[in-house]
Amino acid sequence: MLLEDLIITDTSKENVFELQENYPCCSRDMVITAGNSRVVPWHWHEELEILYVREGEIDYWTAGNCIRLRKSDGIFINTNVMHQVIFPQEMEDARSQVFMFRPEFLAEEGSLLHKKYICPVLYDHKF
Repeated sequence: MLLEDLIITDTSKENVFELQENYPCCSRDMVITAGNSRVVPWHWHEELEILYVREGEIDYWTAGNCIRLRKSDGIFINTNVMHQVIFPQEMEDARSQVFMFRPEFLAEEGSLLHKKYICPVLYDHKF
């Protein structure tokens, strides 16, 4: 998948088009090569996100903080967190695997598992 395929609305919300009502998770293989866009602009989404760097390096920005992720590094992004991703110019190619999922994928809303383990993460805006 190329960065140009992402759908970001005028409210900066990403429309995760792969997720359907009955399909609460998706995986994206993001490939960056010379000549392609190198920035995923500031955006947010209701889904949880795990990103794993397979090749190259990525600068991951959230709320004024930048983390340089290198090959084999990963990051977890909570729901509704504004973030952007920049693939540095000095890196010719980069590849990352992105997993996105709704919280219900981990535990049914209202269940003990959801209340005890998922909600504390979802409602901790610093997590």
